[in-house]
Amino acid sequence: MAFSPETFGALNGKIGEAGGIASLNENGKVPESQLPSYVDDVEEYSSASAFPEEGETGKIYVATDTGICYRWTGTVYTAITDPTKEDAIKPGSISLSTTWTDNGDGTYSQTVTVTGATVTSNSLISLQPTPAQLAQLMSDGVTALVITNNAGTLMATALGAETTTAMTIACTVTEVSA
Repeated sequence: MAFSPETFGALNGKIGEAGGIASLNENGKVPESQLPSYVDDVEEYSSASAFPEEGETGKIYVATDTGICYRWTGTVYTAITDPTKEDAIKPGSISLSTTWTDNGDGTYSQTVTVTGATVTSNSLISLQPTPAQLAQLMSDGVTALVITNNAGTLMATALGAETTTAMTIACTVTEVSA
């Protein structure tokens, strides 16, 4: 694709700006500050004492020494997983088919189920795609893949495009306090 000098100049002025074009850092990646919040809403730290002094609403903080997940309330971190439960974090997988519903707004969705773990209305699903799966999703034009849990019914939503490749993606299922 060739750009005229005028088009290039107009685009160049919008790099890294809201409503413009994402920039790339020194590693050729889009900086986290330019990604939507749902892309990086889980952060891992060696312990709860290593969490930032003030958290960010909507993020999940994991203390890797205990495996306990926390949310920021606006004033303190509160545990959302019960470390005394056996298998509080369970491995599983989600299978995506090639049949998507066009939502008419640049998103595509399909109902999915988790194999290998029980899902309740209090389950948090964390996807763990392989690099090859991420490459395939990006090749298909998918800019984000979000799993939502509505009373135990899971919906996969692809932003940007529907993937044309069926795949099974590893995940973890974590029960959070109600």
